[in-house]
Amino acid sequence: METNSRGGLSLSKRTNSGHQTTIYALGHDILCLIFSFLDLLDLGRCSGVCKYWYSSFAVPN
Repeated sequence: METNSRGGLSLSKRTNSGHQTTIYALGHDILCLIFSFLDLLDLGRCSGVCKYWYSSFAVPN
C-alpha cells in the first residue's frame, strides 16, 4: 500500500511494468477471507464502500 496525496492509504500499487494493481484484482475468495476477520458492524460499513465490495457480501458462498 502507498500513501496518497491526502495522507491516506492507497490500495493500488505500480508494478515494474508500469501497470497498476488495485483491490479489484483480488478474487471473491480472497475478499471473503479478509472480511471474515471483521465483526458484523464493520462488515456493514465495508458493504457501503463500493458496489464491488457490496456484491462480495451479496454472493452466497
